Amino acid sequence: MIQVRFHGRGGQGAKIASRILGRSGFLSGLQVQDFALFGAERRGAPVVSFTRLGNEPIDQRGYIDEPNLVVVIDDSLLREAPGQVFHGVDPTTPILVNGDPNALGIITKDLPPADYYCIDLNQIARQTIGRVLVSAAAAGAVAKCIAAITPAAISDAVTFEIADSGLTADLAEKNVTAALEAYRIAPMIVGPAKREEPK
Repeated sequence: MIQVRFHGRGGQGAKIASRILGRSGFLSGLQVQDFALFGAERRGAPVVSFTRLGNEPIDQRGYIDEPNLVVVIDDSLLREAPGQVFHGVDPTTPILVNGDPNALGIITKDLPPADYYCIDLNQIARQTIGRVLVSAAAAGAVAKCIAAITPAAISDAVTFEIADSGLTADLAEKNVTAALEAYRIAPMIVGPAKREEPK
C-alpha cells in the first residue's frame, strides 16, 4: 500500500488533488481511499488530505501517520505548520514541494531531514490553465510515482473530478494538460528512499 499526504491551504486544491489521485488509482484497478481533514473552515487555513492506494482491500482508517510520500502545495507550510507536514517523516521520506527546483536548497534550508524534491506546479498551471490552479498538476506529479497509474487514467480522473466540481469543459481540458505535463516532468520516486530521474 502507498500512503500519500497532501498539505495545502483552503482553496489551493489539496482535497481535489487527493480525489483525482484516488480516482486515477481506482481507474487503474487499485483499491483506494481518500479523505480530507480541515482546521478552521476558511480560505487559507491549513488543509490535509490523504490518499491510500494498494492492490489489497484497505482496512486502515484515519490520519496517515507514516506517509510514503508527502506533497506540500504551499511551501510556507514547511515552516508555518511543521507539526503537520513533518509528522511521521524520517530522513528517507520523499517530500514533493511546489516550488522552483533551482531554489530547493533555499526552500529546505534548516528544515528537518527528508528526501526533498521540487516541481513548480504554479508555473505549470499558469502555462497550461492561465491561472494558479494546481490540484490536477499535483495529482499528476504524484501519479508518476505509482507504477499502476497510467496517463490515460490521470486524464479520465481529472476530467471527472474537475467537471464534478462545477468547472467548465474548457477548464477541465486545461487541467488535464496540466496534470499530464506534471506527470511528464515529475521524478519517478520508487520507495521511500530511492529515486529514478526521468529520461
